[in-house]
Amino acid sequence: MLLCETDRLKPRLTNINWKTKFIGYDYAYLGGSYYSAVYNDIYSKRIQQFLYFKLNCNGLFEHIENLNEFIRLREDMISQDNNMILEQGDFTIYKLYEINL
Repeated sequence: MLLCETDRLKPRLTNINWKTKFIGYDYAYLGGSYYSAVYNDIYSKRIQQFLYFKLNCNGLFEHIENLNEFIRLREDMISQDNNMILEQGDFTIYKLYEINL
């Protein structure tokens, strides 16, 4: 089972007593398809400018600083090039955990 933590106010979980293991950070849509920029732009290797980013064994960022660098570069590319290759939308940062029941 997967626990997805964001900085959004809702939904909010409290008093969680599950055993969890951090598996990485993602940058994806909040709903609908949950389109992942990390998967589609980096893991798929379709965007040359992102090939130097290193993902962990789960295909996610291990450190928030590296994810923030990716987001800055991605947003710069969108604003400078009026880039039609990069998906645009309501993205948020996900901190993902595996739940051990």
